[in-house]
Amino acid sequence: MANFCGGIKLNSDTFEVRNGVITLVDAHPDDPIEEVNTPCSQLYDSIIFERVKHNGVWIMTSAGADTDIPLANIVTASCGAKFDGRFFSKDENGVLDFTDRHLLEVLVSPADVDYTIEVTLTAEPDTPIESFAGLENVYPMDSIDEEYTITVTAEGYEEFTQQVTADSDQIVQATLTPAGT
Repeated sequence: MANFCGGIKLNSDTFEVRNGVITLVDAHPDDPIEEVNTPCSQLYDSIIFERVKHNGVWIMTSAGADTDIPLANIVTASCGAKFDGRFFSKDENGVLDFTDRHLLEVLVSPADVDYTIEVTLTAEPDTPIESFAGLENVYPMDSIDEEYTITVTAEGYEEFTQQVTADSDQIVQATLTPAGT
């Protein structure tokens, strides 16, 4: 079932409108929402959501998201408000949803090498995590506080492997070393 705020459809399992402010279900229920922001005329809980400018357009994203990590797509809600596609999605009925996650960007050098990046939850090494559509090197880390393994391979280079913990957004610099050096 969807909640509505003006013209926007919200997933009621994820969002609630409390005193006219959009927040997440069960998010700090004992504290009043005192700080708000907006990409439109609707108010959003600024403890959870943040308004940022992307290519001249105001969008709503997750509070504290690393704005240096590329944005693949913008989700436009039924009311016309714009949302960061790394955290927000819209179903076939136009209902907006939010996923609390951290982001991982893997920067490979040398950049002109034909390389492959594989990201897995360290506890599930046989299940690769897909990068965001349109971004071959940016990955969602949906399992907060879990460890992820990044492996970069390229012909003629040593394998690069590093673990990171999903306790914040991460940018990993994977420098490949020529094999046999």
